[in-house]
Amino acid sequence: MPAARKASSSASIIRRHRTGINRAAPPRGGIGTRPHKTAAWTSTLTRLPCRKCARFSPTTVSFPLSFGGIDMNKERAAKLYKVVQELKPNIIMNNRLGGGYKGDTETPEQHIPLGGFKDGRDWETCMTMNDTWGYKSYDNKWKSTKSLLCNLIDIASKGGNYLLNVGPTAEGLIPQPSIDRLREIGAWMKTNGEAIYGTTTSPLKKPTWGRYTQKPGKLYLHVFDWPEDGKLVVTGLANKPRKAVLLDGGNPLEFVAGKNSVTLTLPEKALNKIATVIVLDVVSTP
Repeated sequence: MPAARKASSSASIIRRHRTGINRAAPPRGGIGTRPHKTAAWTSTLTRLPCRKCARFSPTTVSFPLSFGGIDMNKERAAKLYKVVQELKPNIIMNNRLGGGYKGDTETPEQHIPLGGFKDGRDWETCMTMNDTWGYKSYDNKWKSTKSLLCNLIDIASKGGNYLLNVGPTAEGLIPQPSIDRLREIGAWMKTNGEAIYGTTTSPLKKPTWGRYTQKPGKLYLHVFDWPEDGKLVVTGLANKPRKAVLLDGGNPLEFVAGKNSVTLTLPEKALNKIATVIVLDVVSTP
């Protein structure tokens, strides 16, 4: 998933309002206190994937952190897992089912792992645009576009995906602060999406001035902090550089290749106040 970063259809087993599940809510006092209620709830959970897969034919399925208070033990998890696997054998499941099932993807919430996941596991950071998942009129602690975009680049540089939450109002409207930020991110992606989509993590050490992403034969330099002296140094690169260009506009840049390093000469000012991207064509893959 990190390498492809392509769009996919996803189904969440339980929506926020738990439509169709309220009639089989977990028994008051917890699982086991009222066996007939527990049975109804468990039955509803195993029926939901059938409805979701039949209606949407998803390629991924997302389990919530909480199944409405149900104790997702190994027995209950096994039933749900079996149903989903029989319906869609190649479906991708996250790691939140419980009951000892690891799933296919890691889902860190509200934070970005320092070094990603080194064991090859696919992962995506789930994050809100302010402090809440659902809509709250009084939550005005919006993350800046700079913060959100730098998060996206940081996550891509570590081989992950960014699941960014939007909380609509009761009328189904997306709050204007969300719209503004998404439009600004979209404008940056329209110019620089090549450096995000289809990229993978780079083996080079994280630079002080920004982040790296890469594709075969290409190393993308995401420059957050524009150097005052106009010199940008890429260290640890053993691959021979062939050319360097600004991704926005394609203007070529001068560079000097040293032993395991490249020094680029940059324009006086950055092209983007948040992140300017440089494409370094190299022999083979870093």
